[in-house]
Amino acid sequence: MNVTVKYFAMIRDLTHKKQDVLDLGEDASVQTMLSSLCAMYGENFKQNVCTADGSLKDGLILLLNGEAINREEFRTKMLKDEDIAAIMPPVGGG
Repeated sequence: MNVTVKYFAMIRDLTHKKQDVLDLGEDASVQTMLSSLCAMYGENFKQNVCTADGSLKDGLILLLNGEAINREEFRTKMLKDEDIAAIMPPVGGG
């Protein structure tokens, strides 16, 4: 199963990429995806993006196909082939 992950703002600065396409295998959850990203990008990414339990740090947003995923869904929300995730800081406006 391939999932595209797009990075914005400081997340893009950590990865030095706009996006990745991850091959996660079958039955992958949002948390599985985050764990894979932490393994790919190392300790600095992990400290800035992930919590100790594998969720997203407070203040960051994860969208899956344009819809925000809350912390309770990280373990249970299963990914599908061709899903598009985005990781970003909160969007400000004025």
